[in-house]
Amino acid sequence: MVGEEMATTNVTIRMDEDLKRQADELFAEMGMSFTTAVNVFTRQAIRERRIPFDIFVGSPSASVDRDAVEAALSFSSDYLEDFKRMAK
Repeated sequence: MVGEEMATTNVTIRMDEDLKRQADELFAEMGMSFTTAVNVFTRQAIRERRIPFDIFVGSPSASVDRDAVEAALSFSSDYLEDFKRMAK
């Protein structure tokens, strides 16, 4: 697919404003946009054919939610450069 432009589509989701702000800040620290992070997550889920992190019941606090976001994004480091090259 090198050199080929992929067709894109818009996806609209509703999210808590503060959660979105925190995610934007985290992703910016990682050198990517919210859209790139969602694409990284989606590609990894398809590659693994599962949600690429553990989901459990009983999250005791908001800090656990942030930990879950960080865990969900930790897989991206191996693939981030590939996605950046594809975006050019």
